[in-house]
Amino acid sequence: MKTIAAILLVGFLLVAGLSPAMSHAVAPADNEIHTSASCTNSTGVALAANEGRRAALIQNDGTSDIWIGIGVAAVANIGIKIVPDASYFIAANAYNYSRAAINCITASATVLMNVTEWSQ
Repeated sequence: MKTIAAILLVGFLLVAGLSPAMSHAVAPADNEIHTSASCTNSTGVALAANEGRRAALIQNDGTSDIWIGIGVAAVANIGIKIVPDASYFIAANAYNYSRAAINCITASATVLMNVTEWSQ
């Protein structure tokens, strides 16, 4: 009976668009901070590490691609690529969650990024 209940719960979560690992509750964020960062052809910090981070949104507001490294130096043409007008979202209930610094780099141009962080 427990096996059937577990299968039904997992099936419900999948139909609802959640994975079983993402179904845990997350404390709400108290602070929403908007900043901007310039990303150049040398790795730099787009968002500092924050132990209270609940979520972060990195948006490429430029005309060139950027790459980000989460907790590591960013390297052009390797890793997470954000094309112009696209964004990358990190949330506490997702597999990509991290409180580490988010670093960025471009291949050649300087690119402005819009950064929003939600934290406790």
